[in-house]
Amino acid sequence: MHGDDKTVVEDVDDGLGGAKWVCIAVTHEDYKAFLETIQKSRDPDEKVLYKRIVSDVLPIIEKRAEAQERKAAARRREMENIEKLATAKRSSRISARVEKQKEVQDAEEAERKKRSDLVMARREQEKQSNLEHVSGQSQTPAAPGANLTCSGSRIPHDDSRAKAEGS
Repeated sequence: MHGDDKTVVEDVDDGLGGAKWVCIAVTHEDYKAFLETIQKSRDPDEKVLYKRIVSDVLPIIEKRAEAQERKAAARRREMENIEKLATAKRSSRISARVEKQKEVQDAEEAERKKRSDLVMARREQEKQSNLEHVSGQSQTPAAPGANLTCSGSRIPHDDSRAKAEGS
């Protein structure tokens, strides 16, 4: 290397006579398109290539394409079934039964609440009645003109007050 920045590439003999190979077909459609271009060729090598691809390669490619299509169709059907199940309507019999069961449960719940409220009201009424009964027994009605005391202070009875205001 005499100061040049060029790299030297040596040609390696790969047994192909220096020809470069390129993949021109991968999928079934690619093979079909390629075969259309060489089908009417007059070149004997292309005729042999055409026959070889049609007899040996194309059946394998078609089987793989069919298998992939079946898998894709199965996936689509599975996704459609999942979607149908997610949005499917129930039969009217099942819907009616579920609705009726819900109504019965709601009615039972309302009845329980009503009973609970009645029990609470009775307890409150009994409590009130007991308080009135107890307070009625411990206090005797005051005679007119009597003074009542509450926590040490004197409170005139209504009649006493009326007399005091009138005078």
